[in-house]
Amino acid sequence: MDQDTLRALTTKTGKPIKSGADYVESLRNRNLTVYLMGELVSEPADHPIIRPSIIFCRLASLRGC
Repeated sequence: MDQDTLRALTTKTGKPIKSGADYVESLRNRNLTVYLMGELVSEPADHPIIRPSIIFCRLASLRGC
């Protein structure tokens, strides 16, 4: 696996993503450049429009989807 793929599958601490909470935490502080409706989003994981989609993915992971 290349380094970018490995980084995408781990949390900031380097642990593998094993739960929905790990997934959400892995999205934080990635220094991504994200625009939503023309506005720069500083932390996508906390944005009120993006956050519900992230929570849905977290809940789906608990169901094994």
